[in-house]
Amino acid sequence: MEWLQQKAYYHHQTLMKLYEEYTLIPLKFCTIYQNEESLRQKVEEKLDDMREILTQLKEKEEWNLKIYCNEESLKKIVSQDNPTIAAKKEEINQLPPGRQFFERKKIDQLIMDELDLEKDRICEVAHEQLNQYAEDAVIKKNWSKEMTGRKENMAWNSVFLLKKDQVEPCLEELEQAEKELETKGFTLEITGPWPAYHFASF
Repeated sequence: MEWLQQKAYYHHQTLMKLYEEYTLIPLKFCTIYQNEESLRQKVEEKLDDMREILTQLKEKEEWNLKIYCNEESLKKIVSQDNPTIAAKKEEINQLPPGRQFFERKKIDQLIMDELDLEKDRICEVAHEQLNQYAEDAVIKKNWSKEMTGRKENMAWNSVFLLKKDQVEPCLEELEQAEKELETKGFTLEITGPWPAYHFASF
């Protein structure tokens, strides 16, 4: 793992240095060709595809959006303000005392279900705020806490291909969105620019 971590780091740093000067098709770490001739043959086979990809990537950057959620903070808000929860509580209050006891036990599960719905809704709205500036976008799997090293769960993970002149207005809108979402327990993390790892496959 130590060897892998070091070499993967050098691979990434090399790509980032080249990316300062050139439009890149970044190959994955440990892409290996048997010899120079096999590499030349592959390039010749894919030359038209590579030219098309390089044209599409010119003057564009990849940016990554990760959204983290403090679920306890969001749970308090959902418990107080969610209309579905409020309606259920009102319904329970109309029941005989014996049935109220059992129905109230179901409230916690309903709150968690509504929390998940609200979390997805908020993340999708934030994603669409960036997507309106993007040439392309990919939604990725969320990372575990072991991978992120954070206390909060990752609620969203997506990447965007942005024209360079769209990056600044996109980041400004995201900054505004983050201020609004902080009160609900969300943290937005956007990183870039990166070589187009997710938009340059051939």
